[in-house]
Amino acid sequence: MMDKKQIVPEYKPENFSAFIETDEKHWNDKTINDFFISKLSTTKVKLRTPFLPHRKTVNDFVWVTKGRLEQRVYNEHYHLSSGSVLLLAPEKIRTIDLLSEDIEGFYCHFSDDFIAKNDQIKYLLEILNYLESHDQYVIPVDSAETLLPLLNRMERLNDQETTERNTQLISFYLMCFLGELKEIIKTLPEVKWTVNEKLVLKFKKAVMKNIHKIHNVHEYASMLNVTPNHLNKCVKDFTGSTASELINKFLMIEAKAFLSIFEMSISEAAYAVGISDPSYFARFFKKQSGMSPREYRKMIDLSS
Repeated sequence: MMDKKQIVPEYKPENFSAFIETDEKHWNDKTINDFFISKLSTTKVKLRTPFLPHRKTVNDFVWVTKGRLEQRVYNEHYHLSSGSVLLLAPEKIRTIDLLSEDIEGFYCHFSDDFIAKNDQIKYLLEILNYLESHDQYVIPVDSAETLLPLLNRMERLNDQETTERNTQLISFYLMCFLGELKEIIKTLPEVKWTVNEKLVLKFKKAVMKNIHKIHNVHEYASMLNVTPNHLNKCVKDFTGSTASELINKFLMIEAKAFLSIFEMSISEAAYAVGISDPSYFARFFKKQSGMSPREYRKMIDLSS
Protein backbone atom coordinates (compact mmCIF):
# COMPACT_ATOMS: atom_id res chain seq x y z
CA MET A 1 0.00 0.00 0.00
CA MET A 2 2.71 2.46 1.00
CA ASP A 3 6.43 2.55 0.31
CA LYS A 4 8.61 3.73 3.18
CA LYS A 5 10.96 5.24 0.63
CA GLN A 6 8.22 7.64 -0.43
CA ILE A 7 8.45 11.14 1.01
CA VAL A 8 4.85 10.77 2.25
CA PRO A 9 2.44 7.83 2.18
CA GLU A 10 1.18 7.07 -1.31
CA TYR A 11 -2.06 5.18 -1.85
CA LYS A 12 -3.26 3.15 -4.80
CA PRO A 13 -7.02 3.33 -5.39
CA GLU A 14 -7.40 -0.35 -4.48
CA ASN A 15 -6.33 0.65 -0.95
CA PHE A 16 -8.64 3.67 -0.58
CA SER A 17 -11.11 1.47 1.31
CA ALA A 18 -8.81 1.87 4.31
CA PHE A 19 -10.21 5.37 4.83
CA ILE A 20 -13.35 5.46 2.65
CA GLU A 21 -16.43 3.59 3.86
CA THR A 22 -18.69 2.74 0.93
CA ASP A 23 -20.87 -0.01 -0.42
CA GLU A 24 -19.40 0.53 -3.88
CA LYS A 25 -18.65 -2.85 -5.48
CA HIS A 26 -15.71 -1.38 -7.40
CA TRP A 27 -13.27 -1.55 -4.47
CA ASN A 28 -12.86 -5.25 -5.25
CA ASP A 29 -12.31 -4.57 -8.95
CA LYS A 30 -8.70 -3.93 -10.04
CA THR A 31 -9.97 -1.56 -12.76
CA ILE A 32 -10.44 0.95 -9.93
CA ASN A 33 -6.70 1.65 -10.23
CA ASP A 34 -7.36 3.16 -13.67
CA PHE A 35 -10.73 4.87 -13.25
CA PHE A 36 -13.46 5.47 -10.70
CA ILE A 37 -16.31 7.94 -10.34
CA SER A 38 -19.00 8.31 -7.69
CA LYS A 39 -21.50 10.89 -6.53
CA LEU A 40 -20.51 12.66 -3.33
CA SER A 41 -22.88 11.86 -0.52
CA THR A 42 -22.24 11.24 3.15
CA THR A 43 -24.79 8.42 2.95
CA LYS A 44 -23.20 6.74 -0.08
CA VAL A 45 -19.51 7.49 0.44
CA LYS A 46 -18.38 8.11 4.02
CA LEU A 47 -14.94 9.66 4.27
CA ARG A 48 -12.98 9.54 7.49
CA THR A 49 -12.06 13.15 8.22
CA PRO A 50 -9.64 14.61 8.72
CA PHE A 51 -7.53 12.52 6.36
CA LEU A 52 -3.87 12.23 7.17
CA PRO A 53 -1.55 13.86 4.59
CA HIS A 54 -0.93 11.56 1.64
CA ARG A 55 -0.33 11.26 -2.08
CA LYS A 56 -2.23 9.16 -4.59
CA THR A 57 -1.05 7.24 -7.63
CA VAL A 58 -3.81 8.78 -9.76
CA ASN A 59 -5.10 12.17 -10.87
CA ASP A 60 -8.34 13.12 -9.16
CA PHE A 61 -10.96 15.83 -9.04
CA VAL A 62 -13.84 16.78 -6.77
CA TRP A 63 -16.77 18.81 -8.07
CA VAL A 64 -19.06 20.23 -5.40
CA THR A 65 -22.61 21.07 -6.52
CA LYS A 66 -24.09 21.50 -3.03
CA GLY A 67 -22.76 21.78 0.49
CA ARG A 68 -19.17 22.40 1.51
CA LEU A 69 -15.85 20.59 1.39
CA GLU A 70 -12.63 21.76 3.06
CA GLN A 71 -9.39 20.38 1.67
CA ARG A 72 -5.72 21.12 2.17
CA VAL A 73 -3.10 20.85 -0.55
CA TYR A 74 0.27 21.08 1.15
CA ASN A 75 -0.36 23.94 3.61
CA GLU A 76 -2.94 25.79 1.49
CA HIS A 77 -6.58 25.57 2.59
CA TYR A 78 -9.36 25.35 0.01
CA HIS A 79 -13.04 25.84 0.86
CA LEU A 80 -15.10 24.34 -1.94
CA SER A 81 -18.75 25.24 -2.36
CA SER A 82 -21.24 24.94 -5.21
CA GLY A 83 -19.60 25.41 -8.60
CA SER A 84 -16.03 24.49 -7.63
CA VAL A 85 -13.82 21.83 -9.22
CA LEU A 86 -10.56 20.93 -7.46
CA LEU A 87 -8.18 18.97 -9.70
CA LEU A 88 -4.95 17.43 -8.40
CA ALA A 89 -2.05 15.54 -9.96
CA PRO A 90 -0.78 12.41 -8.15
CA GLU A 91 2.26 14.03 -6.55
CA LYS A 92 0.28 16.64 -4.62
CA ILE A 93 0.10 16.13 -0.85
CA ARG A 94 -3.51 16.48 0.21
CA THR A 95 -5.95 15.87 3.03
CA ILE A 96 -9.68 16.46 3.44
CA ASP A 97 -10.65 18.23 6.67
CA LEU A 98 -14.42 18.51 6.35
CA LEU A 99 -17.43 17.30 4.37
CA SER A 100 -20.74 18.94 5.21
CA GLU A 101 -23.71 16.65 5.85
CA ASP A 102 -25.52 18.01 2.78
CA ILE A 103 -22.57 17.49 0.41
CA GLU A 104 -23.42 16.72 -3.20
CA GLY A 105 -21.27 16.49 -6.30
CA PHE A 106 -18.79 14.05 -7.80
CA TYR A 107 -15.47 12.43 -6.97
CA CYS A 108 -13.44 10.97 -9.85
CA HIS A 109 -9.93 9.60 -10.26
CA PHE A 110 -8.07 8.34 -13.29
CA SER A 111 -4.56 7.14 -14.07
CA ASP A 112 -2.22 8.62 -16.68
CA ASP A 113 -2.39 5.31 -18.55
CA PHE A 114 -6.18 5.56 -18.77
CA ILE A 115 -5.95 8.88 -20.60
CA ALA A 116 -2.78 8.20 -22.60
CA LYS A 117 -4.66 8.04 -25.90
CA ASN A 118 -6.31 10.77 -27.97
CA ASP A 119 -6.14 14.34 -26.65
CA GLN A 120 -6.95 13.52 -23.02
CA ILE A 121 -3.39 13.67 -21.71
CA LYS A 122 -2.77 16.90 -23.62
CA TYR A 123 -5.90 18.49 -22.13
CA LEU A 124 -4.91 17.36 -18.64
CA LEU A 125 -1.38 18.74 -18.94
CA GLU A 126 -2.69 22.10 -20.16
CA ILE A 127 -5.06 22.30 -17.19
CA LEU A 128 -2.42 21.24 -14.65
CA ASN A 129 0.16 23.65 -16.10
CA TYR A 130 -2.33 26.50 -15.76
CA LEU A 131 -3.17 25.61 -12.16
CA GLU A 132 0.49 25.18 -11.23
CA SER A 133 1.51 28.51 -12.76
CA HIS A 134 -1.31 30.26 -10.92
CA ASP A 135 -0.53 28.56 -7.58
CA GLN A 136 -4.09 27.31 -7.08
CA TYR A 137 -6.00 24.14 -7.91
CA VAL A 138 -9.65 25.22 -8.01
CA ILE A 139 -11.52 25.86 -11.26
CA PRO A 140 -14.75 27.90 -10.98
CA VAL A 141 -17.64 26.38 -12.94
CA ASP A 142 -20.49 28.84 -13.43
CA SER A 143 -22.70 26.55 -15.49
CA ALA A 144 -23.23 22.83 -14.98
CA GLU A 145 -25.33 22.36 -18.11
CA THR A 146 -22.44 21.00 -20.18
CA LEU A 147 -20.42 19.15 -17.55
CA LEU A 148 -23.13 17.48 -15.47
CA PRO A 149 -24.45 15.15 -18.22
CA LEU A 150 -20.88 13.97 -18.90
CA LEU A 151 -20.31 13.05 -15.25
CA ASN A 152 -23.72 11.38 -14.90
CA ARG A 153 -23.06 9.32 -18.01
CA MET A 154 -19.60 8.26 -16.78
CA GLU A 155 -21.04 7.23 -13.42
CA ARG A 156 -23.79 5.13 -15.01
CA LEU A 157 -21.30 3.38 -17.29
CA ASN A 158 -18.93 2.79 -14.39
CA ASP A 159 -21.74 1.12 -12.43
CA GLN A 160 -22.31 -1.35 -15.24
CA GLU A 161 -20.30 -4.45 -16.07
CA THR A 162 -16.75 -3.69 -17.18
CA THR A 163 -16.59 -4.16 -20.95
CA GLU A 164 -14.29 -2.81 -23.63
CA ARG A 165 -17.17 -0.76 -25.04
CA ASN A 166 -18.01 0.82 -21.68
CA THR A 167 -14.35 1.59 -21.00
CA GLN A 168 -14.03 3.27 -24.40
CA LEU A 169 -17.17 5.32 -23.78
CA ILE A 170 -15.98 6.41 -20.33
CA SER A 171 -12.64 7.41 -21.86
CA PHE A 172 -14.46 9.45 -24.50
CA TYR A 173 -16.68 11.26 -21.97
CA LEU A 174 -13.68 11.96 -19.74
CA MET A 175 -11.88 13.49 -22.72
CA CYS A 176 -14.92 15.72 -23.32
CA PHE A 177 -15.00 16.72 -19.63
CA LEU A 178 -11.30 17.66 -19.60
CA GLY A 179 -11.76 19.50 -22.89
CA GLU A 180 -14.58 21.56 -21.36
CA LEU A 181 -12.42 22.39 -18.33
CA LYS A 182 -9.66 23.50 -20.69
CA GLU A 183 -12.10 25.86 -22.41
CA ILE A 184 -13.23 27.27 -19.04
CA ILE A 185 -9.61 27.99 -18.13
CA LYS A 186 -9.19 29.99 -21.34
CA THR A 187 -11.88 32.41 -20.12
CA LEU A 188 -10.25 33.02 -16.73
CA PRO A 189 -8.24 36.21 -16.19
CA GLU A 190 -4.49 35.84 -16.51
CA VAL A 191 -2.59 36.47 -13.28
CA LYS A 192 0.45 38.73 -13.63
CA TRP A 193 3.06 37.81 -11.03
CA THR A 194 5.72 40.31 -10.00
CA VAL A 195 9.37 39.25 -10.00
CA ASN A 196 9.29 38.86 -6.21
CA GLU A 197 6.07 36.82 -6.31
CA LYS A 198 7.59 34.50 -8.92
CA LEU A 199 10.57 34.06 -6.60
CA VAL A 200 8.26 32.97 -3.77
CA LEU A 201 6.51 30.45 -6.04
CA LYS A 202 9.90 29.03 -7.05
CA PHE A 203 10.88 28.86 -3.38
CA LYS A 204 7.72 26.93 -2.47
CA LYS A 205 8.28 24.46 -5.30
CA ALA A 206 11.92 24.00 -4.24
CA VAL A 207 10.85 23.34 -0.65
CA MET A 208 8.21 20.81 -1.75
CA LYS A 209 10.84 18.97 -3.79
CA ASN A 210 13.68 19.04 -1.24
CA ILE A 211 12.02 19.22 2.18
CA HIS A 212 13.20 15.72 3.14
CA LYS A 213 16.84 16.79 2.86
CA ILE A 214 17.12 20.62 2.97
CA HIS A 215 15.74 22.64 5.90
CA ASN A 216 17.99 25.70 5.70
CA VAL A 217 16.95 29.09 4.28
CA HIS A 218 20.51 29.85 3.16
CA GLU A 219 20.64 26.74 0.97
CA TYR A 220 17.35 27.58 -0.72
CA ALA A 221 18.50 31.17 -1.26
CA SER A 222 21.70 29.89 -2.87
CA MET A 223 19.65 27.53 -5.04
CA LEU A 224 17.53 30.49 -6.23
CA ASN A 225 20.53 32.85 -6.65
CA VAL A 226 19.30 35.44 -4.12
CA THR A 227 20.39 36.50 -0.66
CA PRO A 228 18.67 34.94 2.38
CA ASN A 229 17.47 38.38 3.51
CA HIS A 230 15.86 39.13 0.15
CA LEU A 231 14.22 35.71 0.02
CA ASN A 232 12.90 36.07 3.55
CA LYS A 233 11.45 39.54 2.86
CA CYS A 234 9.69 38.36 -0.32
CA VAL A 235 8.25 35.28 1.40
CA LYS A 236 7.07 37.36 4.37
CA ASP A 237 5.40 39.95 2.12
CA PHE A 238 3.68 37.29 -0.01
CA THR A 239 2.65 34.69 2.59
CA GLY A 240 2.77 36.43 5.96
CA SER A 241 5.27 33.81 7.18
CA THR A 242 9.05 33.94 7.20
CA ALA A 243 10.95 31.58 4.90
CA SER A 244 11.98 29.52 7.92
CA GLU A 245 8.38 29.29 9.15
CA LEU A 246 7.23 28.12 5.72
CA ILE A 247 9.94 25.43 5.65
CA ASN A 248 8.80 24.27 9.09
CA LYS A 249 5.17 24.05 7.92
CA PHE A 250 6.13 21.80 5.02
CA LEU A 251 8.40 19.77 7.29
CA MET A 252 5.49 19.19 9.69
CA ILE A 253 3.31 17.96 6.83
CA GLU A 254 5.98 15.39 6.00
CA ALA A 255 6.53 14.47 9.65
CA LYS A 256 2.82 13.90 10.35
CA ALA A 257 2.54 11.81 7.21
CA PHE A 258 5.36 9.52 8.29
CA LEU A 259 4.10 9.29 11.86
CA SER A 260 0.83 7.99 10.45
CA ILE A 261 2.74 4.89 9.25
CA PHE A 262 2.65 2.92 12.48
CA GLU A 263 5.06 0.31 11.10
CA MET A 264 7.79 2.98 11.23
CA SER A 265 9.46 3.88 14.50
CA ILE A 266 9.61 7.53 15.52
CA SER A 267 13.36 7.47 14.83
CA GLU A 268 12.69 6.15 11.31
CA ALA A 269 10.08 8.88 10.76
CA ALA A 270 12.62 11.49 11.85
CA TYR A 271 15.26 10.09 9.51
CA ALA A 272 12.74 10.00 6.65
CA VAL A 273 12.28 13.78 6.87
CA GLY A 274 16.02 14.40 7.02
CA ILE A 275 16.50 14.71 10.80
CA SER A 276 19.11 12.27 12.09
CA ASP A 277 18.71 13.14 15.79
CA PRO A 278 15.43 11.70 17.20
CA SER A 279 15.66 13.94 20.28
CA TYR A 280 15.86 17.06 18.12
CA PHE A 281 12.97 15.75 16.01
CA ALA A 282 10.85 15.30 19.15
CA ARG A 283 11.65 18.83 20.37
CA PHE A 284 10.96 20.32 16.93
CA PHE A 285 7.66 18.45 16.58
CA LYS A 286 6.45 19.49 20.03
CA LYS A 287 7.40 23.12 19.45
CA GLN A 288 5.45 23.20 16.19
CA SER A 289 2.39 21.17 17.24
CA GLY A 290 2.20 21.38 21.03
CA MET A 291 2.50 17.60 21.40
CA SER A 292 5.23 15.01 21.18
CA PRO A 293 5.44 12.58 18.24
CA ARG A 294 4.26 9.80 20.56
CA GLU A 295 1.27 11.88 21.71
CA TYR A 296 0.41 12.70 18.10
CA ARG A 297 0.46 9.01 17.19
CA LYS A 298 -1.81 8.19 20.11
CA MET A 299 -4.23 10.92 19.04
CA ILE A 300 -4.55 9.74 15.44
CA ASP A 301 -4.78 6.11 16.55
CA LEU A 302 -7.73 6.91 18.83
CA SER A 303 -9.49 8.85 16.05
CA SER A 304 -9.20 6.00 13.53
